[in-house]
Amino acid sequence: MRRKIRRTWIHEANRSAAQSASDIITEDSLRTILSGVKAIPIPGHIAGSVAYLVVNRFLFTADSLNWGFETSALSAFKEYCWYS
Repeated sequence: MRRKIRRTWIHEANRSAAQSASDIITEDSLRTILSGVKAIPIPGHIAGSVAYLVVNRFLFTADSLNWGFETSALSAFKEYCWYS
């Protein structure tokens, strides 16, 4: 049986948190990490925050951004985005 190789992506600023990561996202790169998936560095929550854009339609930001239904706009949580 062939063992599947798992890849782990982490931003260079967080590398010490996952030293076994197989791939590093650099500060200035918008990088395609899988077909249809781009990693976008968004320092704000922490220095190594990353968002993931899937098929140029779905943006996964963790707790860095939220959608305001009343305003129909993205906004950041000031209490969570303390880095920049």
